[in-house]
Amino acid sequence: MKKFFVGFMLLALLASVWFMGNSFAFSPGAFGPGSGHGYAFDQFHNGQGFNYERRENFQLERMKEKLNLTDDQVNQIKSLLNDKYAKLKVLRTKLWNLNNDYRNLVVNKADTSQLESKIKEINNTRVEIMNLNTNYRIKILEILTPEQRILMSMR
Repeated sequence: MKKFFVGFMLLALLASVWFMGNSFAFSPGAFGPGSGHGYAFDQFHNGQGFNYERRENFQLERMKEKLNLTDDQVNQIKSLLNDKYAKLKVLRTKLWNLNNDYRNLVVNKADTSQLESKIKEINNTRVEIMNLNTNYRIKILEILTPEQRILMSMR
């Protein structure tokens, strides 16, 4: 019985050391496992949230290098980007407000018909954002030459 008890205590000690080791495994500059935002966030973070325009401009520079875009193509894509961001800003603000309205309805225990209509509005706005992004990608493909499209598809 004494050997069993000592073995059990040793096993419990090893398990607790293992769990403590995992609980104190911090990622650099964060406060726990899985914290932090990774390379992409660090590269494009401006202190106020994720900067999508900066990310897209970075991607545009990469496209310019890989696809050998002409200056005219770059200017056309930049104008598409500006148009996209103007529309996207409105849609994101709308989505943010709809999500807040939905949370308020849930907190105030609204009836299910109100909740369902708010969910439909949220989903319709998400579909609008997806359509905007899809149309943007299609317009970019229209600007590219057939050779550039092939290069783009070979990521």
